[in-house]
Amino acid sequence: MNTPEAINALRIVLRLNLQHSEKEPGCFSGTKVLCGRHGAFELEPTAKVLGAIGKQAGLPPEPLVQLAVVQLTPDEETTAIRDGLAWLDKLELRLAVPEYTPPAIGGADATETVDTFGYVTNPMDPTAYVAATDALRNHTPAALATTYKQFRAILDKHPEIRRWQVRKNRLSVHLAEWTVYVQEETSPVDADGLLADQFEVEARKEEIRRKNKTRK
Repeated sequence: MNTPEAINALRIVLRLNLQHSEKEPGCFSGTKVLCGRHGAFELEPTAKVLGAIGKQAGLPPEPLVQLAVVQLTPDEETTAIRDGLAWLDKLELRLAVPEYTPPAIGGADATETVDTFGYVTNPMDPTAYVAATDALRNHTPAALATTYKQFRAILDKHPEIRRWQVRKNRLSVHLAEWTVYVQEETSPVDADGLLADQFEVEARKEEIRRKNKTRK
C-alpha cells in the first residue's frame, strides 16, 4: 500500500463526510462513516491497514478504525470524524510522511515513455488522445473494424499507434496516429487494386459468406 496516497484518500472522504454530518447530524446513522471506495482504495480495509500501521508506530488506532466498523449515533459521528482527521495528522507526523502530491500528467516537465507494445506512460499531450470506443465509433470505417475486438486486434498489430491506459477500464488512442493508419488502409486504391467502396463491399460479402458457412 502507498501510505501517503491512502492517507490522502481517507482524508478527502472524511472531510466530505464531516461537511455532511455538520449540515445534517445523524446522516450516517445506521451505517458506517467509511464504506465503499475512493479511487483505488476500498475505504474500510484501508482504514484497518492504516490503523495497524499506526499501532506499530505507537498510535492507538481506535479513532480511525471505529469509523469503519462501528455504527455511530448522531451525537457521536461528527466528533468521531474530527477525531479520525486528527488521527491521520498524527500518523503523518509519526511516520514523517511527506504531503501527497498527485503526479503531473503532461506539460513541460513530463517524461513520456512508450513500451514495445505502444503503451504510453505520462503522455506529453493528453489532449491528443481520444477514448478507444470513440475512435472506433467515429473515426473508423466499417471496412476496417465494426467491433471493439476487431479494433483491438488492429492496435495489437500496430504498436506504432500509441495508446494510453488512462485507468484499468479506459483505453485511449492517439487520434492523429490512428487517423494516419486509417487513411493509409482506406486510400482510394488498396493493395488489391480495389476502390475503397469496393473494398467495403467485398468485406461485407466475405462476412456474409462466413456466416453462411457457419449455419451449414
